[in-house]
Amino acid sequence: MPSKPTSNSTKRTSSSQGSKEPTTAPSRAQEPTTPSRAEKPTKPSQAQKPTTPSQAQVPTTLPSTAQVSPVGPTSQDPELEGFIYTLSPIKKANNKSKTPYFDCLVQTSNASKVRAVCYETEKRITLQQAYNSKSPVKISGVKRLPSASFSESLEECKIAKMAKITPTMIEFHYNPDVASSIYSVQQALDGDAYKTIDVTAKVVNKENNKQAIVSKGKQLLKTECVIADHTNTIALTLWEDLIDAVDCGKTQFQECKN
Repeated sequence: MPSKPTSNSTKRTSSSQGSKEPTTAPSRAQEPTTPSRAEKPTKPSQAQKPTTPSQAQVPTTLPSTAQVSPVGPTSQDPELEGFIYTLSPIKKANNKSKTPYFDCLVQTSNASKVRAVCYETEKRITLQQAYNSKSPVKISGVKRLPSASFSESLEECKIAKMAKITPTMIEFHYNPDVASSIYSVQQALDGDAYKTIDVTAKVVNKENNKQAIVSKGKQLLKTECVIADHTNTIALTLWEDLIDAVDCGKTQFQECKN
């Protein structure tokens, strides 16, 4: 009989141990909240990619694009100040569109000049007034041409559409000798081909026969002669009315095409 309560105490002990089993496994309850899995989507390398300084500054690192096309003449454009010489009539360019233009010489100092070309024919009226009165003008907003088409030794500029032509005061005087474009025969030989120049030379030989040619559906007459000065000799072609107007011993030629 006394052995029965002993067995009951044993059962209570085992039951108490069994009730503690569900609270002795914290590892399973903490598995979904491990710090390694929770920190993966918030790594600093992934969060900072769209806001890197190099990407945020791209649209603001091109200030030069705002300075490409000025509206009018700027301080960087050269200016011409001087007297106007040899103002040409309105001519047509040797291109497909036959663009109208005119040109002139500008005396820019006591001993220098610049050739100016303009495709804005309405500006010729203002230059004509300065040319007739021999008054100095300022031409603002001209464009310096990279290569000279008229002479290798003469600077050339283009009078742009936005250029302004105004009266001015200068320190040098009107000097027609500066605008002279007379070349020696040797300079004509050394110069650019197909350019109109002035040459003072003597006719030393001239052919008597006239040669007929057809150009653009029209018959033209030409002949050959030889002119010379103290520097050299050169062959010259005479066309149409100039054939009979030139004799041996005549010395002055103007607007000869090299």
